[in-house]
Amino acid sequence: ALLWEALWPRLVWPLAVLGLFLTAAYAEIFALLPAWLHIGLLAGFAIALVGVLVWQFRTFAWPQLPVAQRRLERDSGLAHRPLVALDDRLSAGSDDPATAALWRAHQERMAALLPELRNALPSPGLPNRDPMALRILPILAVTVAVVAAGGWRPDLLQAAVTPHFAPPPPVGFEVWINPPAYTRLAPRLLDALRRRDDI
Repeated sequence: ALLWEALWPRLVWPLAVLGLFLTAAYAEIFALLPAWLHIGLLAGFAIALVGVLVWQFRTFAWPQLPVAQRRLERDSGLAHRPLVALDDRLSAGSDDPATAALWRAHQERMAALLPELRNALPSPGLPNRDPMALRILPILAVTVAVVAAGGWRPDLLQAAVTPHFAPPPPVGFEVWINPPAYTRLAPRLLDALRRRDDI
């Protein structure tokens, strides 16, 4: 639950960037662009995705055991922190039989609470971070674009990530041949592009 609560709010913006890319791909916006602008837009999406991932995960930390224990105790509604009490040790008075007996009794009472531990469902708190629900816009845009394109079409995705360059002009050359004067033949044109001879 703690891991999901830490990950999901950080994944919303990267998923929004991917949603915008899918919307542009299914709306066939890339097909309208010249190749250099197509490459620039792809680079812009890639930079935006990497930048948002770095920005969102700069403060990410894996949940630690004490935090998980406290969360479990709080979700279960248990007082006196039984998980912490079971890990604690007497700092003083361990030689005193009465103190040791009292401590053992306390730990037994805390151990009896363990079957009541319950893990609540994750609560990432997205409504508090996005009160206007802007996170829904990329989902709507992708849905509309996919439906308008006639369903899931991998060919549009492939076209979006492969810029179309115009084929280079064919390479050709023309050669004039002047036969020797004694042949009394007219000059000949050899055209490699058209693959024919002109007189």
